[in-house]
Amino acid sequence: MAPGHKTTEAIGYAILALLLVMVPLFIGVIAFFVKINRRARAFAAATAAAEVEPDTLA
Repeated sequence: MAPGHKTTEAIGYAILALLLVMVPLFIGVIAFFVKINRRARAFAAATAAAEVEPDTLA
């Protein structure tokens, strides 16, 4: 198909629309995993700080 053809333009718009949907979706997925990772690290740090050695209780 030649440049400027209606089908070529439609495919271009379809690709643009797909990118406009997929890019924010991927950003959201990445942000979700970053958030989960930060929460897991904070939870691990809090758990490690809260642990008491059994020898210190006696």
